[in-house]
Amino acid sequence: MRAPLLFLIFNRPGMTGKVFEAIRAARPPRLYIAADGPRPERPGEAELCAKTRETALRVDWPCAVKTLFRKRNLGCAVAVSSAVTWFFSQEPEGVILEDDILPHPDFFPFCEELLEKYRDDPKVMHISGDNFQLGITRGVASYYFSRFAHIWGWASWARAWKHFDLSMPGLKHFIHAELPRVADEPEGLARFRLGLETAADTANTWDYPWSYAVLKKGGLCVMPNQNLARNIGFGDGTNCVCPSIWGAIRPRSMPEIIHPAEVEQNREADALTLRLQFIPESPEIFINEGLRRLENGQARANLELIAAMRDHYGDFHALTRLEALTGKVLALKEGATGKEALPGTRPGQKEEQTAHAGCDSGTEARRVNHRAGPAKSCWCGNRELLPWGGGYLRCPHCETLVDAASFAGDEGRKASGLYGEDYWTGKMSAAYAEMGCASPDEVLVLHYHERAAHWLSHIVRHVLPPARIFEMGCGMGTLVRWLCDLGYAAVGTEISPAWRRRLREKPGIRALSPAAFARVFRGVNFDCAILMDVLEHLSDPLAELKKIRKLLKPEGLLVLQLPEYPAGASYGEVAGHAFSRMLLPEEHVFLYSRAALTRLLHRFGFTHVKWLPNIFPSDMFAIAGTQPLPRYSEKETANRLLADAKSLTAFAALNNYRLLQEEKATSVKIVRHYDAVLEKINQGIARVPQLRAG
Repeated sequence: MRAPLLFLIFNRPGMTGKVFEAIRAARPPRLYIAADGPRPERPGEAELCAKTRETALRVDWPCAVKTLFRKRNLGCAVAVSSAVTWFFSQEPEGVILEDDILPHPDFFPFCEELLEKYRDDPKVMHISGDNFQLGITRGVASYYFSRFAHIWGWASWARAWKHFDLSMPGLKHFIHAELPRVADEPEGLARFRLGLETAADTANTWDYPWSYAVLKKGGLCVMPNQNLARNIGFGDGTNCVCPSIWGAIRPRSMPEIIHPAEVEQNREADALTLRLQFIPESPEIFINEGLRRLENGQARANLELIAAMRDHYGDFHALTRLEALTGKVLALKEGATGKEALPGTRPGQKEEQTAHAGCDSGTEARRVNHRAGPAKSCWCGNRELLPWGGGYLRCPHCETLVDAASFAGDEGRKASGLYGEDYWTGKMSAAYAEMGCASPDEVLVLHYHERAAHWLSHIVRHVLPPARIFEMGCGMGTLVRWLCDLGYAAVGTEISPAWRRRLREKPGIRALSPAAFARVFRGVNFDCAILMDVLEHLSDPLAELKKIRKLLKPEGLLVLQLPEYPAGASYGEVAGHAFSRMLLPEEHVFLYSRAALTRLLHRFGFTHVKWLPNIFPSDMFAIAGTQPLPRYSEKETANRLLADAKSLTAFAALNNYRLLQEEKATSVKIVRHYDAVLEKINQGIARVPQLRAG
């Protein structure tokens, strides 16, 4: 690589390390590193920022390094834009990468060649590394031209960046006079306009102002005909807080660069970008796009669309139909079976061949490949797992920890006795002792005024009785019993025969085996499913969530608690942390990060995820739905819960828990106040000898 590179970082050392490995493989001669300062109100962020900067400075090749490390936090818009201005004040052209953009190795020569080719063409202002056409190739060249500046890996010139202005002057006139002529997609343009106006009002982002600068000057942006970079930061960033189908598009190689004959906008491509990228994501939108392609004779273009949908949404109800239709069309065209015609990759390409091309450069020697052994992979399908520690491997694709032992399957593990009588009376006895309990029955009582009360205090604000609820893996049955007492139609399933026998001795708790539950409730649709400390035990979470999705109403909710793996953390970094106690190979098959769990939920249409306060520091607690989540006021909740006189006692217990939590919060504030007062008194006393001496 000959061009200089600007690396934009902040507070994510793990992610920064992945991108840095790609940069190290490219070996730029001049590396500029810019970092925003930590936010003082965020505990621990200063340490994360320091570690991130240290990671980005591990340059071990001949390279001139310059840094712009802010001491105070400027925010994303100012920090990034001022860093780019700093970069172009010293370089006439260059490549820009953020800490969550993982490039394919071919991204660097692509940018380099085009920086040189269009160096003196003022009409070309931007080179993008990403592609959002989902399988549609524009023309016969390696790239086309767009009016929109995509910034997931990009390059530009100082001559172009000089037109950038964060305040976006003249925006109102441009929106009314010029924007309607940019592309033939009114609805998409309306949403893009909203993005421009929001950016101008809040000044919390820099990408819209840069797009505006390019549009206002009538500039063009180079767009590769296949994706050369991937955003791995969804669910973990400032602006990319939720997983997206765009993050599921895999980078691919571009061994040869063919230039187009004309330098002009591809209006069809820009219309598709507006139609799909500037709208709220949903599976139906992308399925409709796939059906439109079939009508237009673009069946083969659906291969990449379907692969991205499968990776992001999983076995969603309508995806199977789109796959089948596409397969039939390709079979008729090519004389192949639908299965052969739909490999999920390009024609003639092996499915695994480029699945992770460019996504972890520099780590090939450390990868653990399980193709030769048992059929084993992460839940997301990735088989290229990295060594981690404690009996686990790490999936770099979705940031999940994977049990390194072979999978026995949930039924196999049950048969082996893992969840038999000894699991509760022997294996869990140490956990009981830590809780101060001598037996499972004492734990049952403890659960009433601890876990169940905490969970219920949030559940009742989103689901009102007499809703039909089932809990998978109900364990001690505490939550099911309390739900029934509050007027819900609640039932639980439990895989352990030994524990089901114990539950039958407890009045008011209805717990069935999974097989019996399937028979009894065939055709019944539930309002809510609950999985508390269950998902991490499942060896095939996709199959189980698929079953759960079918059991729920279209607007049904999913409530989960499970351990939270701090994404990107090494085995050494979690030592001593509460999460380290969750490292239980064989028992905890998958340990998810928050981003990984969100990604998994999105696969089944649960695109609305709300994170709730967790009761234990090692856990995460969430409620998810396919539609915007309902939220009831305390008054609405109380009125509904008290509608049935039988629920009075259960409601009183729940209300006492709420009052106790409020008292605790008040007590903490009082203690902190008096601690502060006492500290001031002690400081005054310490100064008395000085005052006397003076």
